[in-house]
Amino acid sequence: MNAAKVLIVGAGLAGCTAARELADGGVLVCLIDIAEKVGGKVRGYGCKASDKCSKCGVCLTAGLWEAVEGHENVQFFPQTRLVDLAGDVAWVRDSDGVRTIDGLERVIVATGFRAVDGEIERLLRGRDGDGLLEFSKKPPRSVAFVQCYRSRSVREDAFHCSRVCCDYATRAAMVIKHFYPLCRVVFFYTDMRAADGFINGVRYVRRRVEPEDIRGLFDYVVLAEGIRADDGAGQLAEICGLEQDESGFLRNVYEPRVLLAGCVSGPKGIKETYNEAVGLAKEVLLSCQT
Repeated sequence: MNAAKVLIVGAGLAGCTAARELADGGVLVCLIDIAEKVGGKVRGYGCKASDKCSKCGVCLTAGLWEAVEGHENVQFFPQTRLVDLAGDVAWVRDSDGVRTIDGLERVIVATGFRAVDGEIERLLRGRDGDGLLEFSKKPPRSVAFVQCYRSRSVREDAFHCSRVCCDYATRAAMVIKHFYPLCRVVFFYTDMRAADGFINGVRYVRRRVEPEDIRGLFDYVVLAEGIRADDGAGQLAEICGLEQDESGFLRNVYEPRVLLAGCVSGPKGIKETYNEAVGLAKEVLLSCQT
C-alpha cells in the first residue's frame, strides 16, 4: 500500500511543524515555499529570556528546521509557488517551469502573514553574557515602543487587533531592561494586552503617535506593525476555493481537502501556531488511516 501524500504550501513555523509530524507518521510530504530555505520569519527570531524564561515559544523550534530538511519523507521545493489545484492534483511553478504533484490526500495552506520589519530581532538576537551584541559599543539610553502602528485603523485597512504584539513587545522590553536597567523605555499604546501586565521601570503613555512625532527623542523606536494577511492570500483563495474575511485572512467554507494552519487564517503567536499545526497534522494522520 502506497503512503499517503500531502502538499504543504508554506515552509514557516506552521508548515514545518505539520510537515515533521506528518513525515514522522509515515506520510510523504511535498513542502513548497517561495523562499530558498525552510523556516520563514520565525527562523530569524531570538529567545526573549532575561534572567528567566519569558515563555516566548521560540524554544519550540529547536531542531525543527534541521528535522524537516533532513527527513526522508519530506521533499522540499524552494522558490516554488502553487498555481492551480484540482482534486488530488496540484500544479506548482519554479524557475524551471510548471510541474504537477498528484495523488494528494490533503493540501495544507500555511503561508503565514505579510512580512514586516524585523529590526528588533536583529537588535535582540546576539548576546555575549553581559549584554546584547548590537548594543555592545553604545548601550541604548532610550527606546520607544509604538504599539498598533498602522493597525486598529480603518484608513490602513487593518482595523483588527493582532493579539500577540503587546506580549511580543513586552518581552523585548524586558530583555532590554534586564541588560540595561538605566535605559529609558516608553510604550505608546492604544490598548495593552500583555499577559504579564505593565513592567516596573517602563513608562506607559496611552496615545497614538507616528514615528515622526518622536523622531530624535529616542535612540531606538520600535514599531509594532501587527499581523496582516499575506499579499498572496487572495490568489491562494481563488486557487484553493477558499474565502477571505474582512481583514483578508483565509477561511475554508467548502473545501474539506484543503486545511489552514498558522497565521494564514488570522493572528496567532508562536505557541498557538505550533499547537494548531500539531493538532492539524494528527487529524490528517487519523484520516489517512481510516
